[in-house]
Amino acid sequence: MPLWLVIVLALGGSALISTVVNLSVNSIVNGAKKRAELAKKIAEEVSREDEVLKRGVQALLRHELYGMYDEYYTKKGYAPLAVKNDFEFIYMGYHNLGKNGVMDGIHERFMKLPDSAPEAKKSHGKEDKSNKTENE
Repeated sequence: MPLWLVIVLALGGSALISTVVNLSVNSIVNGAKKRAELAKKIAEEVSREDEVLKRGVQALLRHELYGMYDEYYTKKGYAPLAVKNDFEFIYMGYHNLGKNGVMDGIHERFMKLPDSAPEAKKSHGKEDKSNKTENE
């Protein structure tokens, strides 16, 4: 084989090898970029879904708290300790899902309720007297 042919093949062969290596490296880099972009999109979607679920659970817990408030604070005027414990547990779950001061006042009033009906009658009479004095 002539020397010039060996040189041409050698030069062409190294160019071919260089091209193949370049294409392989670019393919690997581009594949990694595409996987990173896909992972980012998936993470964003999961984050959006997580936020929707948090807000939904928070709405359900708030609804439950309003129901308990209406039953015990508005209608009965007292709440047994077991009910207060349940209310507190639900409130903490609600509150920990996000900064939302909607239920803070209701929580305070509910937790100050008397524990039994007789106590409610006693404190209700005191509230009535104090309200009359304040209004007069």
